[in-house]
Amino acid sequence: MTQSKSKETLYPTFFVQFVIANLVAVYVFIEGQSKPLWDVLTDPNTYIAIIFSIAIAFALMMYIHCFTLLLDHKIPLENGFNKRLAFQLLVCALVPVHIDLAIVKVYMWLFNVDFEASRYTTSEFPLAKILIYLMNGWYMNIQIQNLKNKTASVPDD
Repeated sequence: MTQSKSKETLYPTFFVQFVIANLVAVYVFIEGQSKPLWDVLTDPNTYIAIIFSIAIAFALMMYIHCFTLLLDHKIPLENGFNKRLAFQLLVCALVPVHIDLAIVKVYMWLFNVDFEASRYTTSEFPLAKILIYLMNGWYMNIQIQNLKNKTASVPDD
C-alpha cells in the first residue's frame, strides 16, 4: 500500500480510501436490507442508493482525513495526548456522525422516503458509526506509531 506523506506521518492514499469507501458502503447498504439479496440486487433503486452510499462514505473518510491532517498541524500528538485525543474525537468522530445523519436525512427527503420507517438508525447507522470510529482509531494508531518512531530515533544527549 502506497501512502501519502504529511510531516513524516503516513496515511492511506486517496486510492486506498476510495477502495475502502466502496467496500464499506456496499457492505453497510447490503447489511441494512431486510429483503432477500436477490430482490435487492434486481431492484434498480439499489444502484442509485449504493452510489449515494459510496459518495457519503468517501466524503466522510475524506473529511476525517483532512481534519486529521489539520489537527496534525495545529495540535500535534507530541504536544499532549489527551488534548489531541479530545479534539480528534470531537472533530473527527462526533461531527462526522452527525454529518452522516444529516446527509442521509436530506437524501431520504429528496427521494420521499420516510426516515423513521426506513430503520436507518437501527440498521445502517450503527455500521456507519463503527466505520467512523474505526477510521479514527486507525489514524490515531498511525500517529502513535509515528510518535514512537520519532522518540526512538532521537539520540540521547
